[in-house]
Amino acid sequence: MSDNIDNNDNINVDGADYKISELTDEQRYFVNQIADVRSQLAQGKFRLDQLTVSENAFSKMLSDAIKADDASTDGQ
Repeated sequence: MSDNIDNNDNINVDGADYKISELTDEQRYFVNQIADVRSQLAQGKFRLDQLTVSENAFSKMLSDAIKADDASTDGQ
């Protein structure tokens, strides 16, 4: 098992604190899985924010390009 956690840390489960070093291998595995999933969620939100801003920027650029084209066509 790859340890992504510090065994000297405590965790709180259902309102009770537990020392990670005193958990079973299976329980530490679950703690590692939860930590990894939370990290992936944070990375996913970060990427979603980037994609949302990119989509908004491209949408604005498309709108501006269409308006510019319409303005040049109206002037002919």
